Amino acid sequence: MTGLAGSEISTMSDFSSASEGLHFMKPAMRAFFLLASCLAFGSLFCRQAEAAVVTYTNRAAWSGAVVNSTVDNFSDLSGTTLGSTLTRPGYTVSSTTVLGIGTALRTGNTPAVATRPFLTANTFAATTFTLNFATPRTAFGVDAFVTSLNLFTGVRNIASGNVTVTVDGVPLTQLTNGPTFFGFLSETPFTQVTITNTGLLNVLSIENVTLATAVPEPSAVATAGLIAAGALVAARRRRAARRTASKGAAAVQA
Repeated sequence: MTGLAGSEISTMSDFSSASEGLHFMKPAMRAFFLLASCLAFGSLFCRQAEAAVVTYTNRAAWSGAVVNSTVDNFSDLSGTTLGSTLTRPGYTVSSTTVLGIGTALRTGNTPAVATRPFLTANTFAATTFTLNFATPRTAFGVDAFVTSLNLFTGVRNIASGNVTVTVDGVPLTQLTNGPTFFGFLSETPFTQVTITNTGLLNVLSIENVTLATAVPEPSAVATAGLIAAGALVAARRRRAARRTASKGAAAVQA
């Protein structure tokens, strides 16, 4: 009996059942390992993509990457003083101090944003707004800024200060001098966003809270295609293995 050359059998004078099994299994095992490698690579790629959060500072660019967006501009609110937690369409928003103590929310207007109300804290002691979503989201946008507060007149004016918005552990900090856009896309759905005023003696304010769905990244589509291609190659190799095995068995019988 001659040996095996690569994956082909040249000539055989004697062929045992064990050799038949080895000859049949080698292409199938190659196909199996190829498919397993594709799936493992695809899984790793997906986990890396899911872990990624993309940030935007331009609303137009962010809007081009999302679908099914809904904007809450607080136009239905009236009165100046609200509770520390407010229920809005699809989410709730809460205001807390650095010690986690709830503080009242309120609506307000300034000359810079006089065309619509915005949501703001009732005191500069409030440092954080926490938004909790009724259903997980993959895209979020908001215009955030800070205002000064005159303790004697209650008048608020646009001020300059840093604001940090955090989604799924990824922060985006910007220096704001008026309504400033913060946008996020994530492959991993999230249910909470925090907005923090990192300055002193300024009042955190937001408007145009936008909930949306991220359009799938091309990389995710490519990963699905890679896995499908791996399955197709594996199927073809299995068919080729069966044909080779049949030919080998026929040669032995002859």
